[in-house]
Amino acid sequence: MREMEGMYGDVCSAEELKERFYSAVQREGESVVDYSLRLERLLCSYNIDLDRESRNQMLRTRLWSGLVKSQELKNVSRFKYETVEEYVQLRIDLRQIEQKLEGFRKVEEG
Repeated sequence: MREMEGMYGDVCSAEELKERFYSAVQREGESVVDYSLRLERLLCSYNIDLDRESRNQMLRTRLWSGLVKSQELKNVSRFKYETVEEYVQLRIDLRQIEQKLEGFRKVEEG
């Protein structure tokens, strides 16, 4: 297994992987779901054991902090970020807000 990881896995140092995670931001055209999945993959590539609460807080904080595609989404969701403690629930709430904002834009354009 170790040989396979050496050939096909990420061979970056732990510091480089942490830097990638903490500097990750939502890309242009990337949905909240796609962005959150990318964060989860980065965190999994650390190969370190995190307790559930640490993992939850890291993902929750980075998910909201990295919302740069839509400042409107970040502004509207600030209350959710401050009150919702679970990463999974925050992602659901962000998706709902994202969908509502997209609906409003379509109405304005149409």
